[in-house]
Amino acid sequence: MLLNSFMLKTHHDLMRQWQNIPSKLIRWCTFIVYVLVVLSLITFPIDAFVGLFPTSYRPLSIIFLIVAFVFQTGLLLSEQKWNIFKFVFKRYGILIAFFIMSLLVSWIRTRQFMLPLDGFLNGLFTLGLGGMAFVSYDLFFRLLNQSSVTFESWVGSLLGLMAWVYAPLVIFGILEVLIFFQWLPIELKENIVVFFARKAYPRVQWLSGEPSWAAMQMIFSMPFLLFKAQKSLLFKILFGLSVVVLVLSFSLQGLFTFIIAGFIGVLVLRPKWIFKMMIALGILFVATIGFYYLASTLYPRAHFLTRLRRAMNISSLIDLVYLDGSVAVRLLYPWIGLVMFRRFPLFGVGVGNYRYFFPNIVRLQFPRLLRVEEVTSNIRRLNSNPKNIFTRLLGEGGLVGSALFSWFTYKSIQAAWNSVSIHRDWIILILIVVFSNMLQFDSYAYVPLWFILALSLNSPQKNDHLNER
Repeated sequence: MLLNSFMLKTHHDLMRQWQNIPSKLIRWCTFIVYVLVVLSLITFPIDAFVGLFPTSYRPLSIIFLIVAFVFQTGLLLSEQKWNIFKFVFKRYGILIAFFIMSLLVSWIRTRQFMLPLDGFLNGLFTLGLGGMAFVSYDLFFRLLNQSSVTFESWVGSLLGLMAWVYAPLVIFGILEVLIFFQWLPIELKENIVVFFARKAYPRVQWLSGEPSWAAMQMIFSMPFLLFKAQKSLLFKILFGLSVVVLVLSFSLQGLFTFIIAGFIGVLVLRPKWIFKMMIALGILFVATIGFYYLASTLYPRAHFLTRLRRAMNISSLIDLVYLDGSVAVRLLYPWIGLVMFRRFPLFGVGVGNYRYFFPNIVRLQFPRLLRVEEVTSNIRRLNSNPKNIFTRLLGEGGLVGSALFSWFTYKSIQAAWNSVSIHRDWIILILIVVFSNMLQFDSYAYVPLWFILALSLNSPQKNDHLNER
């Protein structure tokens, strides 16, 4: 049923093409790839699956993409044969150059400063996972483009499937809000969430490892819900509820990202709507403040209210930065990445090595950070990270690494911008949402990033035959 819902109107065309494949082995491998990729899409919301990887961000969808990558590599070898190297170099050359450069610099810095190998291995691990995710999605979308299924049909089905994936979580978010205000016992939530993550928080969490990641998931889900809301009253209601859940999650990161993504989306896609957008954001801001004060009477000990009371007593911008550990970490960790870039401007400190240069910079330039428990814990465990993909690129990759990654992403963004598809605006909106999320997230294994880059790269262009892409 899940496979059928993704293929929707084009299911019969795909099955007919599948039956026409002469080799039984290739036929079954192709079918398995279809199933694995659909499973990866369905498991998008599960980003901290217990015991999956030795990292905090553990997307379950990566497992299906790794297996799909293995099958797709075999299919590609059978298709391209001796042209495989030419195909890989032409399609993934920039990405491979970025990976090799990043790992080479990381290894050199590790030897140069006698650092533990953990940083290099972590970089190898996250880059490898991200690369396999991108290749899996890219080859899958390429396979669909080479079939008799039209781009408009399968992308419409894909967007619809993702909307249905996130729809139950919006309802679950309402349940979490009621639990947050102590109108329902938290035990109702614990039995579900603990299966997918290590800890159940009293705030809105969905199936994520922590509330801030849940806010990222909520914002990522909104373009899909909005897409279905065009023709469905149910999804109009769900989209409205998703905004309410985001506001009542009391996530500063989520609200900041939502406003940034919304403003950029209107500016890029609907410039004439900017005035309406400003009014809507003003209403949202007033409503948010109203919700916060309402919550102060219902849940006076909430963490965000303590933060709000502190904010009302600050005397300088510096005090605002050090308002609490969460604010300081989100503002200063990316800045420390820029400090590393200033010291190593050409090649950076090497992927995964931020954690080793971080303690010395904090002690010398940001000693006040040592009062923050999360910072001292990161220094003790050597597990800090920049919290921002752009400062991570500059700090760990330098100018060369940033240029390679920017060139690679520019090709995908350009393909989306020049697309002649009727779904062009939706693809661009998802791109905006993903990069807005990564203003406060830095993992190279972030699956939505590789998903939307692959989808953009496979968008139809003017005077471009899909079968040649």
